[in-house]
Amino acid sequence: TYTDVEKREINLIEGVKVIRDPIIRKKGKLSFFKQLKLYANHVDNLCKEYSIDIVESSDSGGWFLFINFKPLFIRLHSSNIYFKKHRSFQIRLVEYIAFMSKEIYIIAVSNFIKSKFNERFNKLKLKKEQIVIYNGIKINNEYESNYNKLKSIVYAGTIKYTKGISNLIDAYTKSGLHEENIFLDLYGNDTFINGESYFHS
Repeated sequence: TYTDVEKREINLIEGVKVIRDPIIRKKGKLSFFKQLKLYANHVDNLCKEYSIDIVESSDSGGWFLFINFKPLFIRLHSSNIYFKKHRSFQIRLVEYIAFMSKEIYIIAVSNFIKSKFNERFNKLKLKKEQIVIYNGIKINNEYESNYNKLKSIVYAGTIKYTKGISNLIDAYTKSGLHEENIFLDLYGNDTFINGESYFHS
């Protein structure tokens, strides 16, 4: 994917400048690498324009291989990429090269994710600065329920298929925990495909 700079949106949210570039998708193996390079160039330009000191990137896609910036932090968040069997060869290749060769700091959201990352990408035992910073989310009072809960199973994150939400709900339903006054609470942003809410599908 690469971004359409001409359609860039800049918003100020609670004092934080948020820049959104619409995504454009093109097919083809050569086009894939060109898109990653172009995307990285956009990020480099933003760093210069706004005098950015630190860049944090997601682990997915390996696009940070093409970014020329230090210090660069990679957040191991999308755990599904370590378990997917059917991922394209070019994506896996770029990710492997990026993690093996790039000077980066690695941030994991759990020790489990860090261990899975090392199993796949750190087989050469290269020394990378790694730290675990657990996810946190502030639950506002408006989300509080009136149920007399003895225990709750809480998920906090984006509500979408790749997060395994349907499996979580299915396991909870089949376990019979709801009959024991144990609740499953989901907190996070919904996702929409063709205008349809995943949460309500």
